[in-house]
Amino acid sequence: MIDRNIQYFDTPYKHVVIDDFFNEEDLKFVRNKLDTIKENKVFDIQGQDRFVPQSRKRKLAKDTFDYNGDDDRFAKYFKLSDSLDLKQDVEKVYTSEYVYSFRAQKLVEEYPLHTEILHKGVTLLVYLSKEDNYGTEIFDNNKQFVKRIEWKYNRAVIMAGYNNQNGKLPGNSTWHTYKTKPNAIRETFFGFTICTKDSVKNHSLYLEHYPPKQRQQHKKP
Repeated sequence: MIDRNIQYFDTPYKHVVIDDFFNEEDLKFVRNKLDTIKENKVFDIQGQDRFVPQSRKRKLAKDTFDYNGDDDRFAKYFKLSDSLDLKQDVEKVYTSEYVYSFRAQKLVEEYPLHTEILHKGVTLLVYLSKEDNYGTEIFDNNKQFVKRIEWKYNRAVIMAGYNNQNGKLPGNSTWHTYKTKPNAIRETFFGFTICTKDSVKNHSLYLEHYPPKQRQQHKKP
């Protein structure tokens, strides 16, 4: 985690690219997890989380790790991600809690253009297929294509979850998308720190993000 080549970008929104992200030991651990997915053919075709750490089964929406307290091998990576100068949304209260999953995806022709939703703090994505694949395509506030963050083995892409819906807040939206190359599997490590529930519920865009049924679910213990 020392002397990393951290590449900062401001256009079209703040994001960071770090090559050779995982150390050798952690990279081997993640590769074993992804190989297990492929061996068992638990492929993620629709872009949804399908595989969570087996050592500590946790539901992504409810249970989290904390990089300040949990003895988790990925804590140091989320602490690094959270320390970067990326946070834009002043209405959010960011925490040291985080969640993650291992993804093996195929047949994703074009994932819908989207921004990081309200409860996400800082998002971490690591490319883990040794074979070449499509990277992450990012867009400006007008949803016009700006560039693709090219695929490279063990390359991390980090951004702060922010959604400037229809220009209602100052700052830039994190519009982006991805897809998989034909006959290839897009293998990634994906995770994010989370924001406090109160800051999400009190956010000026909360009603736009969550319809009535979802708001009722948030009230359940």
